[in-house]
Amino acid sequence: MKIKSIIIFVLLFVVFESFAQEITEKSSKKKPLWFQEKPQSDDYSYFIGVGEDNSLLKAKAMAVADVLQQLSNQAGVTISSETNTKISNKTVNENINTTIEFEAEISGTGEKIKISGLRKEEDYYQRRGTKYEYWVLMRKPKKDADPIFDIKQSYGATALWRSAILPGWGQMYKKQKIKAYTLIASEVILLSGALISQNQYDYNYNEAIKNMKNANYLFYLDKADTWTSIRNMAFVGAGAFYIYNLIDAVASKGAKRYAYYKPKNYKIFPNYNKFGYQLTFVLNF
Repeated sequence: MKIKSIIIFVLLFVVFESFAQEITEKSSKKKPLWFQEKPQSDDYSYFIGVGEDNSLLKAKAMAVADVLQQLSNQAGVTISSETNTKISNKTVNENINTTIEFEAEISGTGEKIKISGLRKEEDYYQRRGTKYEYWVLMRKPKKDADPIFDIKQSYGATALWRSAILPGWGQMYKKQKIKAYTLIASEVILLSGALISQNQYDYNYNEAIKNMKNANYLFYLDKADTWTSIRNMAFVGAGAFYIYNLIDAVASKGAKRYAYYKPKNYKIFPNYNKFGYQLTFVLNF
C-alpha cells in the first residue's frame, strides 16, 4: 500500500512540475534576435536585464535593476540594493519606454553616480507556471552620441534591389530567413522543373518527327504537348513567386533594427613592391 501511495505521489509531482514548467503566455511568438547576439555599436552600449517574479511589474523592475547594476559595475562602483530598487520601481511605474535619467548615492561612501540617456530598446516576457520571466534590452549612448537618437527602422530600397537580383536575398537582408529560404527553394525548383520540361519536350518532339510515318507519331506528339503545358505552368509559378518576392521585399516590416557596428564597404591602404609605391583599393560587397 505504501509503495502504491509513493508511486501516485511521484506521478502527481511529475505532472505538477510539467505544468509549472510549461510556458502559458508570451509577449511575442518568437524571442528577439538579441537573445542570440547582443547588438554591438560604435554609438551605443547595450545591456540586457533579466527579472523573474509572480508579478510582471516587479519582474520588469528587477530587470531594470539588473541593468542599473551592470552600469554601476562598469563604472567601478556599487549602488545599494535599496537605492537600486527605488530607482527601478520608479522607472517602471513612470514609463519604462522613456529615456531614464538618474543620480544615485553609492552605498557607504556618500558619493554619487549619474547615469543619463539610458533607454529601453525592446523587451520580451513569458509566463511559466505562476512566474513571469522578463528580459529587457536597453541602450546607453557612448560619449558624444545623441541620447534621443532613434534607429531608423525602414530598410529602404536595399531589400528591393537585392530581391530583384536574387529572389529571397532581400528577405535575408531583413533577417526573415525562413521566408528567404522558401523563396529561393521555390524559384530553384520551379525553374529547374521548367528546364527539365523543356528538355523532355525537345526529346518527345524530335521522336515524333522521327516517327511521323508510323503509329508512334501521335504518342510522342501528345507527350510533347503535355511537357509544354508543364513547362509553361512552371514558368508562370516562378514568375508569380518572383513578383511576390519583390512586393514582400518592400511591404514586409522585417526584423527590428539595432545600431549595429557596420564595417566599411571599402578599404584603401598603401603598398610597396618592385614597381614602386601603390595604393590598393578593396571593395567588399
